[in-house]
Amino acid sequence: MSYENYQGVLKEFEREVMRPSKLNDIGDVYSSPPDFRAVQAICTRCYLSVEAAACLWGIERCIRSRASMFIRYDGRWSVAQCWANLSDSTNHKNNINESRFKKWAAMNNDWSDFYRRTQEFLKLCNLKGLNFSHESLYDVIKMRDKTMKKYEDGSYLQVPKPELFNIAMWIEFSESSKFF
Repeated sequence: MSYENYQGVLKEFEREVMRPSKLNDIGDVYSSPPDFRAVQAICTRCYLSVEAAACLWGIERCIRSRASMFIRYDGRWSVAQCWANLSDSTNHKNNINESRFKKWAAMNNDWSDFYRRTQEFLKLCNLKGLNFSHESLYDVIKMRDKTMKKYEDGSYLQVPKPELFNIAMWIEFSESSKFF
C-alpha cells in the first residue's frame, strides 16, 4: 500500500520532480522548500525515516530530470537483476560489477554514502543502456530503512547491522544473475 502512497506523492509534486536536478548530495534535498515538503509527504504517507525519504526523493529527481534516464527507469528488471546484467555484460567471472554491487549493498548508518553509490549505479545503468523497475528501487530503500529502524529499536541486537540488508540483496543478486 505504501508504494501507491508514494505514487500519489509523485503526482502531487509532479512539477517539482521534473525540475533540473542539482542534488549532488543528500543534504541538497533539504535546500528548497518544495523538496522539503515532498520529503515530509513521503515520510508521513510511506512510513519512511527522514533520511530514507530524502534519499528516495533525490534519486527520483535525478532520474526524472534526465529524459534518457527516465525512459529506462520503468523497466522490467529489479535493481539486483540490473546489476546482474551489468555483471554479465563484462564477460568476466570475478568482475568489477560484482564487487561494485557488494560495495553498493554494504550498509552503514550513512544515507549520504548510499545516495552517492546509488548515483554511481544510475550512471552505470545509463551508460550501458539498462533499465530497472521503479518499484524495485522503492523496495530497496524501504528494505534498508526497515532494517535500520529494527536495529535502532534493538530488535537486531544479535546480528551485526550490515548483515541483514546485505544478505537480502546478495540473495536477490545471485538468484537474478542465473538468468543472464
